[in-house]
Amino acid sequence: MESENYGCKEARVDINFFFRPSGGKINEKKKLALLRALGHIELSGEAGGCKATCQSCLEYYMETKKKISDG
Repeated sequence: MESENYGCKEARVDINFFFRPSGGKINEKKKLALLRALGHIELSGEAGGCKATCQSCLEYYMETKKKISDG
């Protein structure tokens, strides 16, 4: 799902788009944005937990999610 030119900058744009307020509705565009970002982060299961291939974007996702949840 991720193109070769999709990197951290694009993932962060998609993360911001996904968490942008929209009256509580998650439409197809938001779902696709989140899937692209998560595809970039690529969590892979390992013994004892998960490992992200892009730790900085995973941290950005978690920080953004926390800001929205605490807001």
